[in-house]
Amino acid sequence: MTGESQDPRLEMVDAAQRAAGVLAARARGDFEDASSLMASFEDSMTLAGGSMLLAELALGLYERESGISRDACLAELTVRLEASVRAG
Repeated sequence: MTGESQDPRLEMVDAAQRAAGVLAARARGDFEDASSLMASFEDSMTLAGGSMLLAELALGLYERESGISRDACLAELTVRLEASVRAG
């Protein structure tokens, strides 16, 4: 994004798209591209905001596809996160 004043919602969408790009690059093993995209975030708040928007959208899709409540989706994801740490 340029230094021009923009609609904050557009800036958040741009950050979410870049966060998705980081995930896509990592998934295909392109760690150089992932690193480059990570470096494109102006600050940690921009990265966090974009990541939160991306997570909210992904959670909504998961909720819709699974047919379980958002709270149940979050509980399941929390258990999976913990299991992934324990698995090493």
